[in-house]
Amino acid sequence: MLYIFDKDGTLVQDVDGKRPPNTLDEQKPFPDVLPKCQALIAEGHLLAVASNQGGVAFGLMTAEQAHMLVQHITTYIGATTYAVCVTHPNGKTKSARRESRFRKPSGGMIEYLMDAFGVSKADTVYIGDMDSDQQAAEAAGVAFEWAKDFFGREA
Repeated sequence: MLYIFDKDGTLVQDVDGKRPPNTLDEQKPFPDVLPKCQALIAEGHLLAVASNQGGVAFGLMTAEQAHMLVQHITTYIGATTYAVCVTHPNGKTKSARRESRFRKPSGGMIEYLMDAFGVSKADTVYIGDMDSDQQAAEAAGVAFEWAKDFFGREA
């Protein structure tokens, strides 16, 4: 089974009420993430991360910073790879102001990761915390679980 996780609000929590995190100091993993992900890996499952990082399109961080943040949590949970979308149709940065089939709620990032692993829709689950995450899973034709339910968090 391939488990694909959203990043912000799913794997990492807000620090000082700032969302999304733009630096490693602002990116704090939820305490339940590592044990759950380690258990999944021990059971032979594959893990990946798919994250919109629209802050790039609004000039809040560079694409390199966005990739570094996603790569950091990907490595932390023991995932093999990640997909990130740095564009936003209403962005302030001209180079990142555009639509993309990879930007959730589209299913492009999920489809990309399934292709990378050679895994079917039936063998993929996307875990997230926002309606756009659920919509992305539906667009890609995969199962969806809310992060609070998957990790057993209080609502």
